[in-house]
Amino acid sequence: MSDLGITTEEAIDLAIEVWRGFLGVELVPRFGEPADLVPETSVSGCVTVKGSWYGGIVVTLPVSLGVSVTRTALQLDDPQPEDISDVVGELANMMAGRLKHQLPPDTQISLPMVATGDHFHLTIPGARVAMELDFTIEDAPLRIRIIKVEDS
Repeated sequence: MSDLGITTEEAIDLAIEVWRGFLGVELVPRFGEPADLVPETSVSGCVTVKGSWYGGIVVTLPVSLGVSVTRTALQLDDPQPEDISDVVGELANMMAGRLKHQLPPDTQISLPMVATGDHFHLTIPGARVAMELDFTIEDAPLRIRIIKVEDS
């Protein structure tokens, strides 16, 4: 059990359940083989979690995968950037909502924030990566980071 109140295996199961429930797709965990998101423009959704515990969830995937999952989620042939942001933000929100149930009752989550670009790093100042989960979906990499501010 990590200091998050959730094991890595539970976090993997939670991620698989969210993606399966929302999109009907299967995530494949990548153990010991980190996702390589550098070669392609990526999109990240972040939701902060605060209360007795302060941190957040960051979901990062290539934009091409963002387009694909947005087509599935919204049943659109040609999703626009704002559609992709909405879906990636909602995936981060759903992950944070599920994590919230493992945390103290005073926990609150923020609205999702989404960033798209090349070679950027989205985080919360003062936070460390408490858990990093790498997956493959549709032969594309997906990374989910649970970050925690040290003094929380």
